[in-house]
Amino acid sequence: MRIFGWSCLGVGLLATGLFAAGVPQKRIRHATRDVGESRPIRAEAEPQNWLTQNGTYAEQRYSPLDRISTDTIGKLGLAWVGDLESTRG
Repeated sequence: MRIFGWSCLGVGLLATGLFAAGVPQKRIRHATRDVGESRPIRAEAEPQNWLTQNGTYAEQRYSPLDRISTDTIGKLGLAWVGDLESTRG
């Protein structure tokens, strides 16, 4: 049983290594197209698209968009739900 466990671990690590080797290292995947390397650097030019985790490389987590305001906040609603079928918090 112990050999089986080590074999599974070895196969898992090999599969992970093969997968990682096939993933381009300098490309960020977008839902519809490649983002590329230089586009996130100029993210301030596209305020409607958050191309990095915090909006831009400045990481201010600030959006200059003004469509949501105290006048329009009451019109917001749920856009989508994802059930992960988990009891974890």
